[in-house]
Amino acid sequence: MNDGLREKYLQKLFEIHLQIRDSLPASDYYFGLKSRGSRYIPLLGYDRKNPLLALKGAVFDLDGVFEAKGQQQPVVSYFLNLSKLNAGVNRNFPYIANCLRDIASGEHIEENIGKISTTLKLSDLKKYQHIEAARRAAYRLEFVPEIVDTFLALRNQYGYRIAINTASPDFLAKFIHRRLDGISRVYASKFYFDGQEFNGRIDLNLLDSKSRNTDNFLYDTTKSARRCNVAISDDSIDIPMVTSNVNLAVWVRNEPVGIPNKLSVVCPEAREKFSNLLYPILWHERAVFASHYIKPRAERAIIQSVKTIKGLKEEISKSDEFISACKELQESVGKLFPNTIVDLYRLTNDIRYADNPEAKLKLMLHTFEELKGKSSVPHFHATDQQLDELSSLIDQLESIP
Repeated sequence: MNDGLREKYLQKLFEIHLQIRDSLPASDYYFGLKSRGSRYIPLLGYDRKNPLLALKGAVFDLDGVFEAKGQQQPVVSYFLNLSKLNAGVNRNFPYIANCLRDIASGEHIEENIGKISTTLKLSDLKKYQHIEAARRAAYRLEFVPEIVDTFLALRNQYGYRIAINTASPDFLAKFIHRRLDGISRVYASKFYFDGQEFNGRIDLNLLDSKSRNTDNFLYDTTKSARRCNVAISDDSIDIPMVTSNVNLAVWVRNEPVGIPNKLSVVCPEAREKFSNLLYPILWHERAVFASHYIKPRAERAIIQSVKTIKGLKEEISKSDEFISACKELQESVGKLFPNTIVDLYRLTNDIRYADNPEAKLKLMLHTFEELKGKSSVPHFHATDQQLDELSSLIDQLESIP
């Protein structure tokens, strides 16, 4: 199957699945294919008995992602605290701040990190000052609400291994790591000392370094061919972090960051409440599940059933066609997602045996609202244009020899 076309197909599926942004996917979607008799195994979820079935990686940037809205970024807080411990840093703080701004915007990165290194060395930076500034910045940091619960949910419920991958100083990232449960690994910029004396060397964890660390983490910890690895950042400078092993980029900002042939979504709501990140991550996972285990032909049948149900929900004279479409929908998705369809058998029987046209119409509308509101079939929330575009991609996929 053509990889580029397959990627477009998955992207359109993800776009349609994301229509349901006010609820998480039904937990039963993890249990799709029977194995070992009648036992269902999770395909993309997490199974404590078989954790290697579906390990996935989530790589997080730190600054602009972890701190509560309106708070200073941790790296800025680190240098402010360092200025209170070291007179030379205090004198040169405006100069250092300008260098940090240029680095964040991607301007003359090597030159600016060299300027900061030289300034810190000339300021006679001590290791104990470096550690103490990092400790103060980390332990005074106010996190985005629900950050701890989100990391624990990703690790314990959904099988993600989590890494921090940041350009912030090493001890700052380590102290923040200590405050948070659920994180497996930390990558940060390393400051080098000879005893207590800073020797002028900083290995900046940015661009290519971040890219290598992302790939190393995903390979070492997930060892999974499943397509559910995710990177989360706030800044386009982290585009290199979205490597070929990352399948979804989530940007906690309002402006989209487009990356060719890569699924990308904005989630500014994560700056208000960290758990909002679960929506794109888990709906992406469900879209991947659907793309793997619902064949394009079956996906077309779902689209047709949904369109028929939408179009006939007020056509009393075509109630039999409406009922047939409901049954076809259940047949298409019910085996893979056994609890995502409402009780269509009861609802369609009620329509068939309704006493009068008014009651029949009321039941048809009720069935449609139940499907739209209580099922996890996102096609009911998609526009006709989105469904038509998905159908067109299916046609193209099926035309490939």
